[in-house]
Amino acid sequence: MELHNFRIELATNQDVPLILALIRELADHELMPQSVTADENNLSNSLFGRHIQAEVLIGYYSAEAVSYALFFPDFSSFSGQAGIHLDDLYVRPRMRRRGSGLNDGRDRQACTGAQLLPPRLVRSQNQSVGRQIL
Repeated sequence: MELHNFRIELATNQDVPLILALIRELADHELMPQSVTADENNLSNSLFGRHIQAEVLIGYYSAEAVSYALFFPDFSSFSGQAGIHLDDLYVRPRMRRRGSGLNDGRDRQACTGAQLLPPRLVRSQNQSVGRQIL
């Protein structure tokens, strides 16, 4: 995949049906489809309502949505610094290993839209545990 055809956009309320579809795809991939209890209404309220709880970036290859990342702010009492918790990073199977997701953390800025986040919120994944990015 040529990365010049890949772009990342901050999701809007109009993307809620797509976000829910991608969440369901991830749950199917993880063999946990019954775990998805989210619906468009609670996603809309949580992501774009009065008190935003999380944000979503959507990766597009040409005009097709091929990946998403859902994240929210956190804070490390040990370092005294704010960060982000990357809860979901999903790339549709046919687009994997083509540069449309995280490449062991090396391509975070190019591939996950970290350039859209304030630099203080993006720190090395080497200090993280599991899927948490501090």
